[in-house]
Amino acid sequence: MKFGVAPALALVLLCVMAIIEVSALHSVRDGTQYIAATGVRDSARLADIAARFEQADGDLSRLLTMEAAKPGLSDIAMHAQMIQAKLAGVRSDLMDFRSTEIGRANAPRIDAALRDMDKYSGAVNVVTSMLGVDFASAVEMLEPFHQYAQKVTGTIRAIAREGIAQSYQRTRVVGDHVRTTTAIFSALALITVPLIAIATMLVGFATVRSIRAIADATADLAAAQYDIDIGKLARKDELGAVVTALETFRLQALEAQRVRQMEEESHRLQLAKSAAESANNAKSDFLANMSHELRTPLNAILGYAQLLRRDPKLDERQSNAARIIDESGSHLLTLIDDILDLSKIEAGKFEICPAALDLRGFASGIADIIRIRAEEKALAFSCEVSPDLPIMMLVDAKRLRQVLINLLGNAIKFTDRGHVGLQVSLTSRSDTEARVRFEVRDTGVGISADKIDAIFQPFEQVGDVQRRAGGTGLGLSISRQLVRLMGSEFEVMSESGRGSQFAFELTLPIDSSISGEPAESAPVIGYEGERRRILVVDDLPKNRAVLADMLESFGFEIIQVDGGEVALETVAAERPDLVLMDARMPEMDGLEATRRLRASQELGSTPVIMLSAGATADEQERSLAAGANGFLAKPIVAETLLQAIARHLPIKLIYRDDAKSDTPAATQDRPITLLQEEIEELYRLAMAGNMRAIRAHADALVARNDNCREFAQKLRQLASTYQSQAILGLVEQNMPMKEGME
Repeated sequence: MKFGVAPALALVLLCVMAIIEVSALHSVRDGTQYIAATGVRDSARLADIAARFEQADGDLSRLLTMEAAKPGLSDIAMHAQMIQAKLAGVRSDLMDFRSTEIGRANAPRIDAALRDMDKYSGAVNVVTSMLGVDFASAVEMLEPFHQYAQKVTGTIRAIAREGIAQSYQRTRVVGDHVRTTTAIFSALALITVPLIAIATMLVGFATVRSIRAIADATADLAAAQYDIDIGKLARKDELGAVVTALETFRLQALEAQRVRQMEEESHRLQLAKSAAESANNAKSDFLANMSHELRTPLNAILGYAQLLRRDPKLDERQSNAARIIDESGSHLLTLIDDILDLSKIEAGKFEICPAALDLRGFASGIADIIRIRAEEKALAFSCEVSPDLPIMMLVDAKRLRQVLINLLGNAIKFTDRGHVGLQVSLTSRSDTEARVRFEVRDTGVGISADKIDAIFQPFEQVGDVQRRAGGTGLGLSISRQLVRLMGSEFEVMSESGRGSQFAFELTLPIDSSISGEPAESAPVIGYEGERRRILVVDDLPKNRAVLADMLESFGFEIIQVDGGEVALETVAAERPDLVLMDARMPEMDGLEATRRLRASQELGSTPVIMLSAGATADEQERSLAAGANGFLAKPIVAETLLQAIARHLPIKLIYRDDAKSDTPAATQDRPITLLQEEIEELYRLAMAGNMRAIRAHADALVARNDNCREFAQKLRQLASTYQSQAILGLVEQNMPMKEGME
């Protein structure tokens, strides 16, 4: 029943709509006249814009005329500002006009007019600025830009004319269309009434089905079921707006759900990040504390090793043992620093710090460290350094040593018999830099081709299980990062069962500030000047003892105390010349004691050198901020400590010149006649790189013939530094018959 009323209502509605439609068509016809009027108004607006632009152009011409007639009397800046203001107004109105119907229809032409207007405006700025300087050039420069003014005016007027024509044409077309539409609609209205009644009934049924579907979808959304397909309910009527609203709500609900999930995930990630940062901070604190604890005993070990090396009563074997302790302790110190560097690698903050370095002495020092490990496995070891290397080059010695010791350590680790060698050679050179090649070779187990890439991965090790147990798997990974930071890459040649060769080349700047052969630093044996008193402050007796023994051997008077408070009392009572203050002590630490000392008007000038096992830049900054004059990281190196003291006290250090010898020069290079079999044996041992046997052979030569003592001493020195080529040269100098060695 309710749908039976719909056709009648539709018929009535159709009649009403027909009347309304006829009236609307008549209104449209009347409206076209308004459109025409609007087009005429817009065209008049364009004409006004063009006139104002021509007025601005005319103002510029009049300004030129006035300046030509009476140079310097016109206020050029004011006129130029007025012209630019008019141009800006014209440009603004033209930009506004661009949004009108005529403007949109002619947008490209208006854009072109705007560009020409901008060029003209720029020319006005240039010309007005030149009027007082070069009038003729200004006039000549403006002439081409008048063409832009004419183009702008012509374009605007053309658009205005076309707008008027289009408006009148549109009026005529719309009027004809309205009359035709009115006639057609009147005829169709009578024909389509029955059809509309039927359509109304069908639409009613369809609308009811749509409303029910929309209601079901609304219930699902209320139940938070957002995965339904609302798009199939889409309509193009008023119900379609409801469907669109439901879809918008569904999408917003899904987005809100996704945002909540992201917030929850972000919260979880933030918690995980905080946990990771806490763990990383704990690791950094652990490494720093471990470094401090390891440096404390190393301070005593290396301190007394330095004292032993200075003892002239030690024989050669004992001196070598003291040197080995010193160098091995220094190597351990380097390893501690490397452990601390791991956190920098993870954070991507690894830094290369180049400094002047003698590569020959540097390679010799590495050979001394590696020699012990090679001899423990009865391996031959050679160190060959090109004699034509520049004297000093700029390189990060710490990082280069880390790479080479890692490569050589791996070579010895994976070599059971045969030979391990280090070669440093010059591949090319210019006036400012040199290309240096570093090679480490061994005759060990080698690496198969499919495992070469794996050895550079973190925590990766190849080879049998027994050999893997000797390391962490980080060495080559870190070494490759260091080599890359220094601007190179590893070259690896290896064959399983036949050995390996690792090489890399560095381009190093040459330090030309040092000329001649690099001289080794002569050790300090004392100082000139009155005897100085030094206060040593450290809570650990062994640390105080090593500093006291070290400094007393150089002639200083030492006072020892074990804390910050007693140090302040001792400074006031004893008035020492300098204080060596440990940074970390219980109760009052060295930093606080230094601050209080600096606050004293009477004692504040006493020099303080801060000592700390926390070898970090932050520790040094805190020490200097507290008022310390200098900072030294433990373990303490004697020469470094003495040089620091000499910087703050009026003393002059005395060095022992090891270059001088009591042996007459005429006898130092005197050839020694050896037996043929001795020459052949030495030659064979040198070629094999068996330095241990060479040293034993040198001892045997002295035992048989005391005249060979000097020769044997040179032989032992060269063997200790693995200078196989130099040994061969020394042997050849003393050969009775060179033909015998062919």
